[in-house]
Amino acid sequence: MHEVHLVLLGTTSYHHSPGILHLQAISGPPLAPLAIPSGKPAVIGRQATTADIVLAGDLSVSRNHATVFSRGGTWLICDIGSKHGTYLNGVRIPPHELAPIRDGDFIRIGPWTFHVGGRPVTSPRLLTTNDDIQSSANRVRRLPDHEFSLKVRERLELLIDAAGTIAASSTIEGLAHAALDAVIGATPYPRAAFIRRVHSGEFDAQSRVEVIASRIQNMPDSPPGEFDSFSLTVLRAADDGKVVVLDGGPGEIPPGQSLIDLRIQHALCAPILVDGVPCAYLYLDARKHESAAGVPLSGSSADDAPAFCVAIARVCGLAMAKLNRAALDIRRQELEKDLQAARAAQNMLMPAAQGTLGPFDYAVRSCPGRLVAGDLFHASVLPDGRVAVMIGDVAGKGIGAGILMAGTQAHLAASLTHHADPARAVQEANRFVSIHGEPGRIVSLLLAIIDPASGEMTFVDAGHGYWLVRTPGSLPRRVPCQGGPPIGTERDTAYVNEHVPFGPGSSLIAFSDGLAEQPGPDGTRFGIERVCEVCKRADDPDRIVDALLTELRTFAGGGHLDDDVTIAALRRADS
Repeated sequence: MHEVHLVLLGTTSYHHSPGILHLQAISGPPLAPLAIPSGKPAVIGRQATTADIVLAGDLSVSRNHATVFSRGGTWLICDIGSKHGTYLNGVRIPPHELAPIRDGDFIRIGPWTFHVGGRPVTSPRLLTTNDDIQSSANRVRRLPDHEFSLKVRERLELLIDAAGTIAASSTIEGLAHAALDAVIGATPYPRAAFIRRVHSGEFDAQSRVEVIASRIQNMPDSPPGEFDSFSLTVLRAADDGKVVVLDGGPGEIPPGQSLIDLRIQHALCAPILVDGVPCAYLYLDARKHESAAGVPLSGSSADDAPAFCVAIARVCGLAMAKLNRAALDIRRQELEKDLQAARAAQNMLMPAAQGTLGPFDYAVRSCPGRLVAGDLFHASVLPDGRVAVMIGDVAGKGIGAGILMAGTQAHLAASLTHHADPARAVQEANRFVSIHGEPGRIVSLLLAIIDPASGEMTFVDAGHGYWLVRTPGSLPRRVPCQGGPPIGTERDTAYVNEHVPFGPGSSLIAFSDGLAEQPGPDGTRFGIERVCEVCKRADDPDRIVDALLTELRTFAGGGHLDDDVTIAALRRADS
């Protein structure tokens, strides 16, 4: 017999790589594990030509079903109008609304249920014991539904009392303790635990479980470590959603020996199902010395134990589904609170929607998407009569991105007031963000100073790229440039000034990535080429930004925008 001994793990760990979302299909047709990088949104759907992750062969999956993406270290999922819905922990996500994903979550799309790889766990995690020996196969049996009748009135009363307590629980810990109080009081098993998996895929010799609560008779508040092992055979058998029992009857194993190192004689495991998937387990057993001491594991009490535990497990499943719905609501409320705070910070620093700066007319529009990415825009007349324009995008979401956007914008404005040199201002801002910003927080930026006297625009493009110049009699065009990395990428980056003619009648059209990267219903992006095409049909700054927004909303199918969109146009009106 091969045995894997108990290992206690008290530190937090993850089962996925930073910047990658791991999804393991635990139900549905066979599917290889998925690893989704955080670089761009990934569309999940049935149509191979538009979906990044193809779930083929089942009509309950829409052609373009859902999208997952990362913003500021948080993974999010959005149902993009699927017919049959996208479910997170058994709760249907409203179409076109965001839901944050966390490790340990379950996502259901069509017949597939995915376990989000690796959830950080601070409570003890135990290795299951590999008791998968030849004799155990004859002892573990799945019980058919017809054996689940409650035979004793006392059991029914206990069940009603337990159901009320479980349903009223506001935490999974409270739910688990209420469930164990019930099963310890109503079954002959001296040990019980409420456990849940911390892994994807089938149970094996390396599988770990998290102990939410445990009970040992005469030790009502026993620490999880006292319940020092769990039968891998029993858990594996229960993983298909049916209650299982393990009996230590004579002749089924060598005389005098128990299943696990002469210890576990009897066990029962009832899976707790949420959205049809086992997400936790009621696990009960009796060890050799307990059986020898006279624990009654035969008779009506033992016969009713599986039925009673199944009933408790079903109540737990309903209660956990309710807790999941409440938790999802809290996640979405927290996300919305962050977005509103970041939006307020962004609006405080945004200039008027249109106006005049010396000989220049400008217009700017900033439209909230489902996320606040910290869009940055500023335009002002410098003391020497030149005009400064900056547009950028802070990587990330929420209040953190809004604060970094505000700090970066203020730093750049102060630098330009002192020396009016774009390259120097960007270098100073780069050092500021590198020192004070969070790791991974970067800012793409275009900073330009236009001199009406010389007819020249001096600029630095720090990883932005989303801007066009149009001179009289020509089409809007991208300007080839050396550029540099986004601010915050490398502390000592040397940025250089570049130049482009900007005489009377010239226009600058600049925008955030939310415009060019907005996907349409078929998954294609709006793109720079479409921006150029729209700008051909308008000349006045107001008309340019309005035409782009109108075209964008039409392209997006009239739904929500995936990201904030900021569009600005500035035209030199003198002749």
